[in-house]
This record gives sequence, C-alpha cells and structure tokens, in this order.
Amino acid sequence: MKKVLLISIIIIIIIIILLVILKPFKKKKVISDLSSFHFFYSTGTMINSQVYYDIEFSNNKYILKIKPNNVPEEETKEFELNENQILEVINILNKYEVFNWDGFHKNNKNVLDGDSFNLNLYTKNKDNISASGYMMWPKNYLNVKNELDNYFMNIYKGGEYGN
Repeated sequence: MKKVLLISIIIIIIIIILLVILKPFKKKKVISDLSSFHFFYSTGTMINSQVYYDIEFSNNKYILKIKPNNVPEEETKEFELNENQILEVINILNKYEVFNWDGFHKNNKNVLDGDSFNLNLYTKNKDNISASGYMMWPKNYLNVKNELDNYFMNIYKGGEYGN
C-alpha cells in the first residue's frame, strides 16, 4: 500500500513539473485583426458619464465612433482609421491579454451607484470576446481603459494619431 502511494505521489510530482516546464511553450492567444470593436464604460449615473469607442470594418474601411466622458451624445465624432491605427489598437489589446477577458461577466450587487464596462470584440476570423462588469474588473482593465482613452482621445482632439 505504501509503495502504491509513493508511486502515485511521484507521478503527480512529475506531471506538475512537466506542466510548469511546458507552460511557456503553450501558444499564447492574440488578436490579429478586428471586424468590430465596442468598448463602453460609465463613470456613474450623472448625465453624459458614458464613454464609448466603436470600430466597425465595412466596405474595406474602419470607421471609429468616439463619445467621450462628460460630452453630450450629439458631440460623438466619427473617424476613418488606417491600418496602422488599427494595429495600434490591436497592440494595446494584446499587450494586456484582453483575449483572456472572454467570459468575464461579474457584478458587485452591493454597490448601487458605481462604474461599469462592456466589451464586445469580433475578429475577421469570427473569434469573439465578450466581457462586462459592474464594480468588478478583469485583469489589466485599468491599463487597457487608460491606454485606449489616451489613444482615442488624441484622435478625437485631432492629435498626431488623428491623421
């Protein structure tokens, strides 16, 4: 009996060691293209406290719509993005492994007046990432939000990425 237990423990240890060694060789999922991208978040329930960035690929063009925080819906702006701009968005998403957000749908029901987010992303290969939260966030959420805010608001204001 002790011999069987010892062999079982050794086999388990070998399996754990193999998993640890082989983990870096596991192919990391990445986003390689976009068909549509919708990122929405709210900063409370005050008027105009919703932000959204929508990208749609249609007629061989990427169209971006930006609605900033504290800006009325009527001041939403639309831009055509070039391939380099789309690659920059994809790089931000991959940098923080947004692919791993898929299936994150968590809510803190104890907060009555908080912040929320919603992400829906589709690739041309038909991959889909769907995530949402209310006062609960997936890993690297604030990094992604801040980088997207900086990037898209620079476009909205006509900055260097706006061309």
